Amino acid sequence: MDLTQSQQELLKKLVVNGKNLSEIQAALQTAGAQMTYMELRFLVDDLGLALKEKPVQKTIPPMTKPSAADTEQQKGITESTAAVGTEAEGMTSAGGVAVTIDALVRPGTTISGEVTFGDGIKVQWALDGQGRLGLYGAPKGYQPTQLDVEDFQLRLRELLEKRGI
Repeated sequence: MDLTQSQQELLKKLVVNGKNLSEIQAALQTAGAQMTYMELRFLVDDLGLALKEKPVQKTIPPMTKPSAADTEQQKGITESTAAVGTEAEGMTSAGGVAVTIDALVRPGTTISGEVTFGDGIKVQWALDGQGRLGLYGAPKGYQPTQLDVEDFQLRLRELLEKRGI
């Protein structure tokens, strides 16, 4: 497909501005150039243009604070599961790091729980489906000590192995 000079300039501008092929295709159609997605893909390659890749989100979104009703419901569920022996498991180290696994897994995660570091700061942790570990709910700027982090990872590994995960 041959483009006019103004259509080629539009194409180059859209690529430089980070637009994806669908957005470029729509803009070119508005400018009078009708082409399929595949034709556009080949044209971009022929012109030596490089599309910008969108960054992939690498973290689990932070948890929202539960409402009072959710807290009460969770309390009831925890009490009922404790009665049948499936309460959250936990482990504390000599360094004061305590790790627990939630009885109910946080939505969007493979497994989740809480960790209390040696300085008493409690945060939530979660592993996503790709095995990435995230910490949530820490005070702004909080950084646990390297020893606490290593201790946390060790305790978590032991708990997961105990569960056969």
